[in-house]
Amino acid sequence: MYLSTSSFLAFWVFCAAALARTDAPAPGFDLQDQFGKLHQVAFPKARVSVLAFADRAGSEQLEGWVRPLYERYRDTIDIHGVAKLAGVPPALRGMVRAIFRRNLDYPVMMDWTGAVSTNYRCEARVVNVVVLSPAGRIEYRFNGRATPSELKQCFEQIDGLLATPVPRAE
Repeated sequence: MYLSTSSFLAFWVFCAAALARTDAPAPGFDLQDQFGKLHQVAFPKARVSVLAFADRAGSEQLEGWVRPLYERYRDTIDIHGVAKLAGVPPALRGMVRAIFRRNLDYPVMMDWTGAVSTNYRCEARVVNVVVLSPAGRIEYRFNGRATPSELKQCFEQIDGLLATPVPRAE
């Protein structure tokens, strides 16, 4: 038991250190959405990405971030929603998917284990917004309700990335 706990802690410290460094790409991941479609987030990629993570409590704050981002950038950037659903028992997952399908037309990736949200150091009970460069560097992070000053800061980061030529993968 001690070895597995130590191994887990070492892995978590490694992931946290990688996310703190600006030159290290963020971890890629594959998750299914509520429609069963598999989405892959991997770097490098052609466009700037915004990941919006939320558990049930944090989902109340999503609209304040996603609507202004979508209205400003439309199809210029990739905006991905990730639902942290680690507390949902496997027997209820089908019902949760159905609720998402009934209420949302756009895809939301389902993080059933919470592993992806943990890798991105997401806080509980608030929305977690992460802006990634095409190379996969975390350029901006905010946890909580959108405010005019935070939206301005987020827009400035994205505008700066859009003005920068995208390096080609070799």
